Amino acid sequence: MKRLISIIISLLILTAIYWKIDFAGLIKVFQNSHPIWMVISVSMIAPLTMLTAWRLQQLMPKRGNKSSSYVNFGEANQLILAASVLNMILPSKMGDIVKAYFMKQRGHLEGSLSLSLVIFEKACDLVSLLIWCAFGLIVYPEKDLLFWVMTAGVILGLIIGLLLLSSRKFTNIFFQIARKIAPKKIYSKIDNLEHSWIEMHRYFWHDKVQLTKIATTSIFIWFGHLLQIWFFTLALNFSYLQ
Repeated sequence: MKRLISIIISLLILTAIYWKIDFAGLIKVFQNSHPIWMVISVSMIAPLTMLTAWRLQQLMPKRGNKSSSYVNFGEANQLILAASVLNMILPSKMGDIVKAYFMKQRGHLEGSLSLSLVIFEKACDLVSLLIWCAFGLIVYPEKDLLFWVMTAGVILGLIIGLLLLSSRKFTNIFFQIARKIAPKKIYSKIDNLEHSWIEMHRYFWHDKVQLTKIATTSIFIWFGHLLQIWFFTLALNFSYLQ
């Protein structure tokens, strides 16, 4: 029965997504685009998804031994794809929250730990993207007001992201503030989330090789995403350049 309900929900979600697609307009866009750049950019989707799934495996706390993850590579790909699809129709990256729910329902991790893992994953993404933004600002030719506004935003984001990922004291302050502004009825959930975050923090930093692997993978993933966006831009601007 649960499987039937899951299938029905999946079909409803897919119907909602495809209902919003203007297929005539989409076909016209493809016809007017540069075929080589379009093929290259579309072909990057699969390897970037698989690399993101592999990183999710690396972020997962191990079972008994170091080589055994709570989720296999196939399941990790399913989770990444499901979150990506849901992010298309749900606001504020709620697809990733659903991904945490799936991990809990499938028995991979406890609820608060799965949510902490997803937030940790998104924090890695944010820091990696901001690193590339900082690189872009270095080579940005015009040092005008927009440059300094973007620089301030990038620096602030990097500081907060790095402190959340690296500083236990900053994390404690963050959760103390959360308790002050949150309703009392969710205090226990905040406590569980803090405990799980500390567990993720301990796992993330205890193995420097694993830390380096996750950090470099995250930076490379976002290099791939930005490169893919650039290729898409070249493909879609082809008709205007003729």
